[in-house]
Amino acid sequence: MNLFSKLPIIFFFLIVSTLSSGFVTTYSFWFGSKEQMETFKLNKLEQINQRLVELQGTLNDFNRRGNELAMIREVSRLTTNRELELLAIVDADRWVYYATRAELRQNRLPESYTRFASLKGQLHNAVQGKVHYEEDVHKVHGVFPLEALKVGENRGSKHYYLYAIFSLERSWQHILYHFQQEMIKAGVFHTLFFFLAFSLLYWVIKGRINKIVFGAQTLASGDYRHRIRLQGGDEFQQIGLAIDNMAAALEKQTDQLIELAEKDALTGLYNRYKFFKLVEDQIDLHPAQPFAIFFIDLDRFKVINDTLGHDVGDKYLKVVGQRLKRVLSKGDMLSRFGGDEFCILFHDIFPVTKMERLGEQILELLREPVMIGEQSLFSGASIGVSLYPQDGRDIHELIKTADIAMYHTKNGEKNSLHFYHELFDPNDPGLLEMTAHIKQEIERGHVFAFFQPQIDTQSGNTTGYEALARMKAKDGGWLSPAQFIPIVEENGWMIQFSEVMYRNALKTYCQWVRRQQSDDVPTLSLNLSAIQLDHPRFLEKLDAILQQFPEMSRHIELEITEDILINNIEEKIAVLKALRIRGIRIALDDFGTGYSSLSYLKKIPLDRLKVDQSFVRDINQDINSNAIVETIIDMAHNLGLEVISEGVETEEQLSFLQAHNCYAVQGYLTGKPQERLP
Repeated sequence: MNLFSKLPIIFFFLIVSTLSSGFVTTYSFWFGSKEQMETFKLNKLEQINQRLVELQGTLNDFNRRGNELAMIREVSRLTTNRELELLAIVDADRWVYYATRAELRQNRLPESYTRFASLKGQLHNAVQGKVHYEEDVHKVHGVFPLEALKVGENRGSKHYYLYAIFSLERSWQHILYHFQQEMIKAGVFHTLFFFLAFSLLYWVIKGRINKIVFGAQTLASGDYRHRIRLQGGDEFQQIGLAIDNMAAALEKQTDQLIELAEKDALTGLYNRYKFFKLVEDQIDLHPAQPFAIFFIDLDRFKVINDTLGHDVGDKYLKVVGQRLKRVLSKGDMLSRFGGDEFCILFHDIFPVTKMERLGEQILELLREPVMIGEQSLFSGASIGVSLYPQDGRDIHELIKTADIAMYHTKNGEKNSLHFYHELFDPNDPGLLEMTAHIKQEIERGHVFAFFQPQIDTQSGNTTGYEALARMKAKDGGWLSPAQFIPIVEENGWMIQFSEVMYRNALKTYCQWVRRQQSDDVPTLSLNLSAIQLDHPRFLEKLDAILQQFPEMSRHIELEITEDILINNIEEKIAVLKALRIRGIRIALDDFGTGYSSLSYLKKIPLDRLKVDQSFVRDINQDINSNAIVETIIDMAHNLGLEVISEGVETEEQLSFLQAHNCYAVQGYLTGKPQERLP
């Protein structure tokens, strides 16, 4: 609707506002002016009466002294009053002894001055005078008695009077003009007031109507989640409430239908259709974010189903669904794919050993007996894992590759887990080419470092950088770590891969430090795998690298994971102590997600704990995550360790960590990994 279409409404409001304003202004002006005019009249009568009383006394005084000139002068002085029309000294026979009008002097006062005789007759004594206001002509007449004249020509009269006429017409016109101006101002004000009032009322009513109309249209379009939520308790609110109740009923019915369409009726988990849709959405919204698909098939479930019946089998599947929920973090997705098959999407998949731990956790949960009635049942499971985007770029490829990996497990050692390997699929020749390319890139020294800043939560200063490994594809684009890390690990190239990455990272960082020309050098964090730590020549190889950058050893921090605590812990502690002697700091990465033991934690020569991002991601959304993060920070402080939290992506997470004295943070909120240092 444009402005021209609203002109009739605007004109209507102007007309109504003007009429209302005219009525209110006239009404208020009439009563206001009447009151003010009455006040004006009374004030004028009081002023004139007071002035004539003063003049009466003065004339009597000069008369007693026989000073005629003084009397004339005093009378003449009053003529300066612009409202004075006539002032005269008159005896009882209307003979004028003195008058401001020359034509009346030494003559009788004309009969036309009827008010003189009227007022003279109202005098009750020889002292007090009388004033009278003539409404129609706006004049004031005053008659005040004087003592018998001793000056001038006395005609033998005993009664003399001071007679005055004041015209208030000019003052009256001035007041009327003032009222007219005020009335115009009041009229304009009232017109604007009523226009705005009517407009506001119109828009309030129109706004409520528009909300109802919009709510009805939204309901008709199939969106049942919208609510009008009108307040006020009037008819509009009742109409809006009726529409909201209708929408709520339809929403409930729709949700029930959606649940039937998207949820597995037996377990309440997502069904195959919904899982496909969620994974497709994940790829569309975050195409660069890697994730893993776990395809789980229960072993020997057919025996349970065939032997004990489908009712027992259904109960068994319900228990399995509930157990699988225990391994989920925020954002992960669990689905019953059909029969005895389940699928899980995991977001947090690095390092690869974390996925292996998840798989072991799932297998351990499914190994536990299930009590149904008086029977203890168990089945175990075979798991296949595919990684996005390495093993497939859409849901169909990912399910296919995870299914291939699962059947490889089932055909081999059941109740275990295997990652998809393209050799499992004879129809896909790309693995050998990718493997050869990665091997060639490592030998060429083309393992590059991206640097992600670590920020002090209190000062906002950069305290360090973590170097993250990156490799390029044949076409020059960057490969995802999910694409090259599994191949490096499976082919046993981790030692050579890490050496190349360390050298490149230290070279870039050393050049950057020299350019800074500052004594306050941020720490450089490098990841140290359990494979490296177990290598018998690890320290020798590390020393060879450090000799190339002798000034950097005191600025290096090596990040280990909780995997080192699984076996040979004493030997690994000895290596870690040797690193500390070289001035290298040690950080425990992904703390809280692995096999950590507090007793060993006291023995490991650590400088810092890194809180895993799976806990940080759920801050202020999961009370358990809040408690875990608080506990880790408090424990680290008691052990004299610094704490850094990974995966910080929101201001809410940062505020929580600041409030609980977390030393530093790292994540997309404070800085993404970059190829070049600032």
